[in-house]
Amino acid sequence: MIVLPLDNRRVALRWATPRDGDLLAAGFQRLSAESRRMRFFSAMPRMPDSVKRSLLSIEPPRHFAVVAFDMDTLDDTSHSPFEAAIGVARLIAIPKLPGTSEFAMTVVDEFQHHGLGHLLFELLLVAADHVGIHTIEADVLTENGAMSALLHHYGSLSSHPTRDYSTTHMSVAVAPNLSAVSAERRAAFDELIQLERRLTRAAPSS
Repeated sequence: MIVLPLDNRRVALRWATPRDGDLLAAGFQRLSAESRRMRFFSAMPRMPDSVKRSLLSIEPPRHFAVVAFDMDTLDDTSHSPFEAAIGVARLIAIPKLPGTSEFAMTVVDEFQHHGLGHLLFELLLVAADHVGIHTIEADVLTENGAMSALLHHYGSLSSHPTRDYSTTHMSVAVAPNLSAVSAERRAAFDELIQLERRLTRAAPSS
């Protein structure tokens, strides 16, 4: 786990594990119906088991995810870790497109518009670079102005609407955007990535 400052708060980041199902489900319940619709294209009332299984099919470096926690809440013993989880981001390789991964991010409502999305996205850029991914992409609801604005903040972005114009396919080149990551964040992200590699090597083989 690493800790970084963010908008007068402290945010902890750690790699997700297959044991985080209840944590992700609890975070999902803290999303508004609109936030669920923006992320999952449906205001589903609860996280389906199929979605949970997909999110937790961790298989670095092909598929990995990171969970963000609010340290102020995590340090308060009157709160559970479920209440401290505030975001998740993941990358999953696209087998038919070598060097390309699909990305996704979710931030609970009370932490939206405070820079957490940028923090998670920059971590994904650095992690992608470490494993030889040159392009990360996602389909975004065309009306999702917040995600569109976040991605347009970075350069080397290409986008085009899907056939029915309900979603926009967005692709971001990794290498040209690494310069947007501060030295402090890059060092912390590198530390987290090295930790993930040590944990992967230490895990028993199935």
